[in-house]
Amino acid sequence: FYNTLPVLSGVFLLSDAIFQLSEQGHPVLLKLICQAVKDLTQGEVLQYEQRSHIPKDRGYFEKLNRLKTSSLLKWAAQVGPVLAQGQEDVQVTEFALRYGNLYQFTDDILDVRGTPTKESWQDLKEGKVNEACFVLLECFPHLKEDCLKVFVSKKMDSLSGQKIKNMSVDPAFQKQLDVLLETRRNECEKLAQGIAYAPLRETLQKLTQLTVERLS
Repeated sequence: FYNTLPVLSGVFLLSDAIFQLSEQGHPVLLKLICQAVKDLTQGEVLQYEQRSHIPKDRGYFEKLNRLKTSSLLKWAAQVGPVLAQGQEDVQVTEFALRYGNLYQFTDDILDVRGTPTKESWQDLKEGKVNEACFVLLECFPHLKEDCLKVFVSKKMDSLSGQKIKNMSVDPAFQKQLDVLLETRRNECEKLAQGIAYAPLRETLQKLTQLTVERLS
């Protein structure tokens, strides 16, 4: 459905969740979901401001993932602890933040590779350098000029686009992706192991495994 209907559907679901929470009268969860929506909006603005630019460092992706990808995951992860204990769970929050980084990174890798339902390099054609693309530019700095040219043309079938595609299969780049992926997977697994409640711990471990397996 391209971008418009999914975005509108997401806005509707968020609005409905807030409406239902207000009807139930749960102030803590209502406050948390409103904060999540604020963070999500700030993340969208941050990404919009960076459009057609190459980020200076990876700190940009850490902030973007925290605001965009992790915000709703963090809220969803807190619903159970808040209902059961009446307060937030710090360990669960930290897992959600790390998991947001892992999930977004796998999504960025899929954007570079392409999938049966999604053409590759969509982010770059839309003027967005995702983290997988940023890693490619770190490995091969000479591609930065080609990246800027793709921003202008919005096409990957140009000479610059073909250069980027050709270098994206280089073993050095693929190895770097694997190293970063394994680091983030280990972060999530370590945090999940520290959660005392066994059913939740096992669920988060399985979620981490499934997220990495989506790249297979």
